Amino acid sequence: MNKALLVIDIQNDYFWDKRKSKFTYNKNIIDNINETINKYKNECDVIYISHLIQNIITNRLIFGFSIEGTKGAELYNELNIVSDLKFNKYLGDAFTTKKFKDYMITNNYQEVLICGIDLCGCVYNTALGSIKHNFKTKIISNSTGCRYSTKKKEKIINKLTNSGIEFI
Repeated sequence: MNKALLVIDIQNDYFWDKRKSKFTYNKNIIDNINETINKYKNECDVIYISHLIQNIITNRLIFGFSIEGTKGAELYNELNIVSDLKFNKYLGDAFTTKKFKDYMITNNYQEVLICGIDLCGCVYNTALGSIKHNFKTKIISNSTGCRYSTKKKEKIINKLTNSGIEFI
C-alpha cells in the first residue's frame, strides 16, 4: 500500500522564541513529530507542508506570521527533514493546492497519515480534504498539536471521527 506521512505547518513562526504569544504549542511536540518521522520514514513517503500567507503589506501587518519569503515561514530548524518532498499551501486544506493534490493522485497514494499543527485548523482541513479525495486517513494523536480549548478539540475530534478519520 502506498502511504504518505504529511507533516503539517512545522514552521519557525509557530515554535521559535520570537513566536507570537497566541502560538502556545509545547516544543515537546517537535520531539514527538521527529519520532513519528523516524518511525514511518521507511514505510511512507514523508511530505512536508508549509502554510504561507502572501507577502503584502496588509498581511504583514494583520497576520505577521507565515509570510512568504521570510525566515519565520521556513520549516522549523529542529524538525527532522528526511525527504525533499515539500509543498506550500495558502489555505488550510493542503489538497486545495493543485501541485500537491496532483502529486498525491499521480503517485497513487492510498493511505495518508497526518501530524503537525493545528488539530483545529490546518490538520482538520487537510484531513477532510484527504477523505474527500478518497484516501484512507489517520491522524497521529501524540504528534498533533492544538492551541484551542479542550471543548473545541473534542468537537473537532468527533467531526473527524464521524467523517471516517481514524486517530492513532
